[in-house]
Amino acid sequence: MGLMRPTLALLLLALLAAVACDGPSTSEGASVEASRAPAPSPTTDRPDPTSPGSEPPSSAADPSLFAYDPTVPLSPRVARSRDTRHARLDHLTFASVDGQRVPALFSRPLDAREPAACILLGHGLRGDKESFRLWDLLAQAGFSSLAIDARAHGERRDRVTLERLATEPRVLERLLRETVVDMRRAIDYLATRPECDPARTGYLGASMGGFLGTMLAGVDERVQAPVLLVSGADWPTMLGSTEAQLFLRGATPDDIRDAGAVLDPIDPKHWAGLISPRPVLMIAGDADLAVPPAAARALHEAAQEPKTIVWYEGGHALPSGAETERIFGRIALWLVEHLGG
Repeated sequence: MGLMRPTLALLLLALLAAVACDGPSTSEGASVEASRAPAPSPTTDRPDPTSPGSEPPSSAADPSLFAYDPTVPLSPRVARSRDTRHARLDHLTFASVDGQRVPALFSRPLDAREPAACILLGHGLRGDKESFRLWDLLAQAGFSSLAIDARAHGERRDRVTLERLATEPRVLERLLRETVVDMRRAIDYLATRPECDPARTGYLGASMGGFLGTMLAGVDERVQAPVLLVSGADWPTMLGSTEAQLFLRGATPDDIRDAGAVLDPIDPKHWAGLISPRPVLMIAGDADLAVPPAAARALHEAAQEPKTIVWYEGGHALPSGAETERIFGRIALWLVEHLGG
């Protein structure tokens, strides 16, 4: 991608470090029992022990799950715009394919003069499109971004649906599957923006946003460089712990087995391998209670080369201080390498 501009690297380091201040909470989603990762060196790339013999891409991935009609008009509507110090923010909606309108927040540099890389942002469970408040820092780096509210979140929050997630796996399956389709429509929208270079579309998602991003990048090759934070794979691992069963209100082993079967088609382990030959960066905590290290390893093993794996010492909430700077410094350099400045 050529030489990296030092100022861009510093800006990206700053903006990515800001994510840690609004990072995923340990109360998000099903809290599950952690097993310690096998002594990775914190905040450093950890060679995947299965490479180059990683598991081949899963044949269970069914692209029709996320199929949609791209000829349906997007019909975007900008409700309001406002300027921050460095960015113009458009609060807008666009049409999904099932009659719903998707609330979104598009940011672009005030001084944008030519198409540049754009980053799609994926929030965690019970978050919203403003969970990553990165627009000024992204704009200083020359990037535009787009964040949407997942189904039943943000402006389309549905309290009843969110409560049903704990007892009805089909509700969770539908929420995730339909949000991936909405994200594909979001990429369609980015292609209409003159500020965005379609060949340089990145993704940054945390927790649930990482699960969504794995499926999105697996099914849609337009995502060129996904970053998956505190995310994992293998639903039986995610659902089988004592704490997960508490979240699921005392579900029996049969309930867990049945839930795993319902969720299996959207298990990230089936989709991670399809990201290759595009690069993927995966970040995980070795004491995460919401996405246990075993689930993180399942994601890492399912992904194919080129892949970069970074472990840090800590849980689902990202560590603070110097360790955070090292983690997000690594992400910043990776994004610059694969998306350019």
